[in-house]
Amino acid sequence: MVNPSKPEKKVTGAARPDTGEDAAAARTRWGTAAVSALATLLVASELSMTAFALPLIAADLDVTGSATAWVLLAYQLPMAALALPAGRWADRSDPRTVFAASLALVAAASVLASTAPQTVCGPWPR
Repeated sequence: MVNPSKPEKKVTGAARPDTGEDAAAARTRWGTAAVSALATLLVASELSMTAFALPLIAADLDVTGSATAWVLLAYQLPMAALALPAGRWADRSDPRTVFAASLALVAAASVLASTAPQTVCGPWPR
């Protein structure tokens, strides 16, 4: 039975009337999920591109066997090592700012790496 003194709430989008969430909050929630998914896709694509390029990297550096695994590890280890301090930084400050800064840093490093004129291995240019 509908209460005539209380107008019905119009439910739009992915709002959850049982929790009192409105459509704007639902859009924000889904927007946050989409941005997080795209950032995860960016990191996963960076790591998989390195794995696909591994034979070319090994040929350029003239390494064979297990040394190629070290090349891949040298790329992945700094990303993993910086995850914990970045999380702590996000806990202490604004998570959106930290997320945007981290995403910009990864994107800038990716652009710089893709436009590099030559491969540098340590202090010895190829």
